[in-house]
Amino acid sequence: MGWSKSKKLNNDPNLRKEVDEFYNNYKKVLEEGDRNKFLSLVRTAIDEEAASKPLDKEIENKLTKNMIDYAAEKRNFIYPCTKAELKFFGDGRVVTLVCADTLTFGYAPLISKTAKSMVPKSHTFYLHKPAGTNKLEIIR
Repeated sequence: MGWSKSKKLNNDPNLRKEVDEFYNNYKKVLEEGDRNKFLSLVRTAIDEEAASKPLDKEIENKLTKNMIDYAAEKRNFIYPCTKAELKFFGDGRVVTLVCADTLTFGYAPLISKTAKSMVPKSHTFYLHKPAGTNKLEIIR
């Protein structure tokens, strides 16, 4: 769990491409409302959050249900971010994207809303590559 033993990312020449692909896939999954694919993207984060709290199985089930409900609402993405920058944390082991253009400066590059709610939702998440893998995952 966590990121302390994750791979260092800040010197990876292919990282930007991988992060962009992860964000594009995340966006596509939410646009389509694909519950199973969404759960596969956030499963580790759900498990880690549940493990950090008492009665973890009950909390894990509730978190999973909340995520399934969340993914079921198809989203439209608004405020396109035309220029995003990689931002590193945790000694270069954790990365996220942050908008650097004038309209959305400082926000996550994915901002959406659903037909049920006109309130925009900023999709901020942090990625790492756990030790022993070469695949980006969302960290809680």
